[in-house]
Amino acid sequence: SDAPDYSVTWRIMEAISGLTNLRSLTIWTLDDRITVGFRIDLLAKLRRLQDLTLGGMYLLATSFSRLIQTWQDLESLTLRGSRIVDNTGRSNLGPEYLRVLAIYLPKLKNLSIVLDFANGPPSSNRNPRLCSLNRVCLDLSESRVDENKLEAIAEYIAEVFPNAYLRKDFPLVTMNCAYFGRDLELQKCWKTIAR
Repeated sequence: SDAPDYSVTWRIMEAISGLTNLRSLTIWTLDDRITVGFRIDLLAKLRRLQDLTLGGMYLLATSFSRLIQTWQDLESLTLRGSRIVDNTGRSNLGPEYLRVLAIYLPKLKNLSIVLDFANGPPSSNRNPRLCSLNRVCLDLSESRVDENKLEAIAEYIAEVFPNAYLRKDFPLVTMNCAYFGRDLELQKCWKTIAR
């Protein structure tokens, strides 16, 4: 049968969840059919995590949002090649997720994530409790952006992470031509807002 056997993955997740003093965890899967979804909740036991990288998996938004609230010490979060999906399997990682991360990860210093800004940013909310004042290094490369809303997107990011900076080798977003066409304009927007 071509159906993947997830039982091994689930047993590995159970074993990892027993390492309650773990500070750094990287999980990459080469099989994009693998979904930890309902098993990722086992990582809630890893309350001392400081560095987390998840790659190549599908994560249920509800499970992942609950998990974030348990990782108060998380300083670095990398989600590459992973999709956060709703119960129907649709990707729903929009820009509002930045605010969730800013609120629930008080020690966050590094964030590498792919978001969908195609519909532009959510409405502004300048409440200081809804942002992170940490100096956060952002990598939003490969995120989808509506070119007509570049400035609004940059303003939203600066609102959520007012002290953010970009990896030196990236502009605000690494402009992949399939998603972006005007990297210089976005860099100008970011530089204007970040002053």
